[in-house]
Amino acid sequence: MVRPASGTTDEKETLHAHLETARQALLWKLDGLGEVDRRRPLTRSGTNLLGLVKHLIGVEYNYLGETFGRTPDVRLPWVEDGSYLENGDMWVRSHESTDYIVGLYRQVCQLRPHHQRTRPRRHGR
Repeated sequence: MVRPASGTTDEKETLHAHLETARQALLWKLDGLGEVDRRRPLTRSGTNLLGLVKHLIGVEYNYLGETFGRTPDVRLPWVEDGSYLENGDMWVRSHESTDYIVGLYRQVCQLRPHHQRTRPRRHGR
């Protein structure tokens, strides 16, 4: 588990630590599961564990990227074809491998600190 340094009062550092802990916990849920269990629909909408990772790729890359003024340089197929608008980012298609989804998620997570550090300060903060 990642935690901020003892005595740290930096809100950004605390947020980073909690976000990294949540990221690691999500990927840990996939450890030891077979491909069928990673893709097994767990809700009526068809959402599955690997689909949650796919969804968070879009959240971290597109939403946070835009929020922090950074245009993503990788096109996400489910964003390009608009299928995310119908929850197409909540499950994984047969041609999308676990390695592809998890690898892309890890890549996106490594970009996040740069975006977070470069956010303009507001209201004299």
